[in-house]
Amino acid sequence: MSSALWYLGIGWKFYFGREENKGNLINFMNSLLEGEHVVVDLQYSNVEEDGDEPSERKVIFDLRCVGASGEAILFFES
Repeated sequence: MSSALWYLGIGWKFYFGREENKGNLINFMNSLLEGEHVVVDLQYSNVEEDGDEPSERKVIFDLRCVGASGEAILFFES
């Protein structure tokens, strides 16, 4: 990962990872979904899943989105 992407990730979490900015993040995510789903709530956590081998990628699930009908909506980077 380049240092620019690392800093972008830190900045993203610094702003959107705060409870007081939760409404802004919900609005941003809803604009990405364009009506396909509607995020009504977010739950922050800090869960990281490493692969079995050091060469395997790490997956971070640190935000759980809850839809209007109670469904879980996952955003991820591939």
